[in-house]
Amino acid sequence: MAGRLNHVQVEVAGTPVAIPWESREALLAELVRAQVAGAIVEAFRTVGASRRVELTREQKVLLVALLDGWARRETVRWMPQGIWTLRVALADEIQQAK
Repeated sequence: MAGRLNHVQVEVAGTPVAIPWESREALLAELVRAQVAGAIVEAFRTVGASRRVELTREQKVLLVALLDGWARRETVRWMPQGIWTLRVALADEIQQAK
């Protein structure tokens, strides 16, 4: 589709972590299913070509917990491309900030 983004960039520790657009769609579906991440959903929905997804520390902590739950249900192997890499980067940032 013309004009559609191929990847979404998430700001993690000052560095962008890219996930494919299809993975963003799967992540949004998972977040909506979880029914606890309204601000995170909004951040991923409003992302643009020149704007990265920016999350607060609390949102990052919640997202890591949600991704951990997703991984327990699906296993990391079956998660969409880039999602586990994003989770690891977020967890590393959270750990380093302690």
